[in-house]
Amino acid sequence: MRVLLCFFFPVVLAAQAFAEKAERGFIVDQGIGGSVQPSGAQSATKVFFRTPLYDRSGLLWDSVKIDAGLDNRLTPSYEVPFLFIDVVPIAFLDIRARAGYMLFYRGLGYGFTRLSSYDAEYSESKLSALQRSNRGGLWFDLSPSLRFAYGPAAFVNTFTFTRVDFGESGYFYEPYEDVVLRCTDHTLMNDTILVWRFGPLAAGADHFILHVPGSGYVSETVSALAAFSGKAGADAEWYAGTKAGIYLRNRYYLNQFVAAAWAGVSLRLR
Repeated sequence: MRVLLCFFFPVVLAAQAFAEKAERGFIVDQGIGGSVQPSGAQSATKVFFRTPLYDRSGLLWDSVKIDAGLDNRLTPSYEVPFLFIDVVPIAFLDIRARAGYMLFYRGLGYGFTRLSSYDAEYSESKLSALQRSNRGGLWFDLSPSLRFAYGPAAFVNTFTFTRVDFGESGYFYEPYEDVVLRCTDHTLMNDTILVWRFGPLAAGADHFILHVPGSGYVSETVSALAAFSGKAGADAEWYAGTKAGIYLRNRYYLNQFVAAAWAGVSLRLR
């Protein structure tokens, strides 16, 4: 099972592209998603505290906030419990940082897969024939986002720097981004979405690019996406979305179809 779970991110971004007034309180958010080509599934559970950053009102200040808490990502291959902080100092800027421990487990037939080099084969058939192991390592990512909305239109650009450290030499298959990395390495991602809102629906286009500086590897997609969101009572919100597109650059899926879907609910605790 190969997974490219970072493809879920634009679906969530599209659902949250239009800023809303920040309110103080604890929030529990549960999401689940899946992707095809490559195949993958992920559960995301977040428990965090939100507070407005300033006691000011106006277009640039209503949505300013700090979120801080726990973010747990669970897949058939690994689990990553994160501590995170997400700061919106002004309406058009969002800065998120996460630090966690990525624990691979082989109980479901997957796990940590060591490879010989950046150029090693990691097709689904090749990975299934390799030995897997339980292994843990550190994960850190930093994601600044620029967000602009005018009337029913919204633009979001997110750049993500990711650093992993498994405390050994050699290479491994990293399933979240579907790439080969050194056991201590970093990646760069950029995601740009442009959406138009039609009531509870936001629909538009997404451009995603992933780069591994150590190997020079690049994966790139363009997709159409649609996201729905709405209220489910006074203290609950729901969201769901999907994206489908084509690979412009990729080692195994060049000019092939890619798709992902995500859904979740967010509950404010009083």
